[in-house]
Amino acid sequence: MILRERPAKKIILAAMSNDPSRQGPQEEGRPQGTKGGEEKTPIKDTKQALSQDTRGEDRKQRDPRKHQRRTTRDKPKPNKEWPPCTEHGESHVAVALGAYHCSDDPEGGGLGRRKCWTLRSTEKLVNESHAFEGCFPPDIQRVGLSRVLRSSIIEKYPALDHHNGHRAFAGYLLLGSFREKDQPILKAEYVEKCYGIPEGSSESGRVNIEHILIKFRNEVFGSFRWSGYKPGERCRIALDIGIEPDLLHRVEKELRTNPRTLEDRVSWMEGRKIDGKYISNIRSKAIKCVQEGDAPHGPSSRWVQYMNGLPPDLFSWDVGNFDRAWEMAESWFPDIEKDELSDKEIERKSRRQQAEAHLRRIQTQPQPIYDYSNFTTRVTAPNSLQTIDGDLREIMTGNWVEYDLSSAQLAIASVDWGLDEIREFLENGGDIWRLIAERTGFPKSKYKPVFKKGLYSAVYGASRQNIVEEYMKEKADEEAIEYSEQIGETILSADVFSLLFEQRQQVFHEVLEDGGATDCFGNPLSIREIQDKEGKESEYAAACTVLSCLNQAQEMDLLTPALNLAEEAEEYERPPFRIALYQYDGFSVKYYTDSRRHHHERIVEGVNEKCDRLGYPTRLETETDISF
Repeated sequence: MILRERPAKKIILAAMSNDPSRQGPQEEGRPQGTKGGEEKTPIKDTKQALSQDTRGEDRKQRDPRKHQRRTTRDKPKPNKEWPPCTEHGESHVAVALGAYHCSDDPEGGGLGRRKCWTLRSTEKLVNESHAFEGCFPPDIQRVGLSRVLRSSIIEKYPALDHHNGHRAFAGYLLLGSFREKDQPILKAEYVEKCYGIPEGSSESGRVNIEHILIKFRNEVFGSFRWSGYKPGERCRIALDIGIEPDLLHRVEKELRTNPRTLEDRVSWMEGRKIDGKYISNIRSKAIKCVQEGDAPHGPSSRWVQYMNGLPPDLFSWDVGNFDRAWEMAESWFPDIEKDELSDKEIERKSRRQQAEAHLRRIQTQPQPIYDYSNFTTRVTAPNSLQTIDGDLREIMTGNWVEYDLSSAQLAIASVDWGLDEIREFLENGGDIWRLIAERTGFPKSKYKPVFKKGLYSAVYGASRQNIVEEYMKEKADEEAIEYSEQIGETILSADVFSLLFEQRQQVFHEVLEDGGATDCFGNPLSIREIQDKEGKESEYAAACTVLSCLNQAQEMDLLTPALNLAEEAEEYERPPFRIALYQYDGFSVKYYTDSRRHHHERIVEGVNEKCDRLGYPTRLETETDISF
């Protein structure tokens, strides 16, 4: 089922100026979760995903059996492969799904003599990972420390020297960027990747994540502590990494230092000097890992093949640009060592730390490496130019021309959800941000980032309470904008939000009733499959994922003409332009020749013609100052 053409709910939207607003690139997703301290607010243990394109252009009828997505694994069979656990009198299914962990004490420290099948399997895989040299998480491959500091850590914790899995996981805890309030998020998929364990093994019951963490604590960082886990509601969080305080302080100090100024900087995993040869090697390994994965059908594989095939010299930065970007990140929160922080200061500090983490990885591997996810068509290059703060990206990319679809998510929802009033408003050149500003009394120039965060969250299914108390608040704190829950409620009182919430309920009802939906490329999106794969207990949460995937697939489809032109350009001995960066609802282009006006117009006309043909009231625009 493709959601489309349902009766509209009428509402009066005053005619606005014909000054269409530019819709900035989709903001990078952030792990959602805790408020700090040991009492943790639930975090969704979710994973963003991807699919693909052939819509409208010679799409062939597919055999659903041939193209069935391989994203879930068979559930364990207790009667055959999973005999009862003689130690606990419970089925292995309960153990596998994390209902409890096998231990002799509440803290999970001691293990009984007779370990159940899951724990024996877990221990075997972790022990085997001591020599694993496959596809470690890119986030770990692209981090480094000074040789002296790395040697000090290895000397203090010798298990890290001979166990690649433990060393990767220690690197994730110390240097990884997936954090909530400066505490590492311990999603199962991250832990599995560090130990070279096939993705989904914890879900299928082959391994027990809790036991992996216990082994790491017993064999490496003895004071390592983490929060509890509730399937479908809350990820584990590292409450205390457990490393010696002096070493942790030295690590944090280096992470606050411009990596270009560090002497003898080496990779954490291998201890090799980070130079041009090392950068080329990890780029090749990362691309090979992507190629070995399963690609969904549609344009996702074309985007990945094109973007990962770009010449590395396209990403050779002016070192002055990198230094300026680093200085800007430092300016967001200069007093980095301050102990007691307000909520706003915590957000500003987190913004600086996230930016510096991005810049460190870009310095080690400048070229973004794109990969697939499970359900959505989107392709993502984590911790790269694609996901870095837009202000820093603008400094780094210099003369690239940035394009994006105006109000893309709202435009797609207005058509697919049957919101005719909003569709007509956008078709007539209405500025949705100006409309919200006039309805609420908050100036567009100041509050547009908050408006945008609230609107996108509403389209993707977030509850009214979470939009007010979490998403818009976090964005306001990040941008240093005055905000309160009363301001948030006032913003959501704008009639465009009222219409979205009302119509969204009908869409949710249809998705739940049908057990899912089908995106514009023919990819089936099953509620049950998403629940199984993502550990979502709530059908509502799975339905939110379905809506996100539907919108993201359509977004990618609208940009396909630009990819067609870029692929054609590669047939020239010297391509006149290249798409240098894919940004979800837009992209950045590097022009090489004096004929840039011609190619600029072809790209814009091609995308806009498709938007018109499919009836979506969005346009490809650029605010980059272009001198043709």
